[in-house]
Amino acid sequence: MERIKPTKAIVAGILGGMAASLVVLILFRLIGFEYWGILTNPEYQSPKLLKVWTEIEPIPLAVNNPGIITLGFVILSILHAFVFAIIRQGIPGEGLKKGIIFGLIIWLFSYVFFEFFTPWNMFGEPLSLVGLELLFWIGVALSEGIVIAKVYNVDSM
Repeated sequence: MERIKPTKAIVAGILGGMAASLVVLILFRLIGFEYWGILTNPEYQSPKLLKVWTEIEPIPLAVNNPGIITLGFVILSILHAFVFAIIRQGIPGEGLKKGIIFGLIIWLFSYVFFEFFTPWNMFGEPLSLVGLELLFWIGVALSEGIVIAKVYNVDSM
């Protein structure tokens, strides 16, 4: 097994976390909440979930302090990058393919569980919106996985 290079994992995680945060901003905030608005439309969305986002104190940090959520994405992505360093030789393919597969692993073990347990189970979000959010989360996870894999293809670190 190849030795893990902490600097590479940290850089990969920081860049992967920033990429994931940018995709969250575009897909969820700009498209899902504002432009398209389907995730906040009371005609489609669970009343309980809407109250959690807008009325029940404390209001989620993603609304009131999104910077802390970005920091959380970066920290989690650093951890993901260390995991990638450990398992990357066992992931099939090279370069982009390896990043896509790792992104799908992140999606499967993080976001599928999250959507099942929290929005659907706890807040009664309709399955149609859970499905849409899972598609959004694929974009987030793929961006993170691809960036992490790309950094690992740089030999100078």
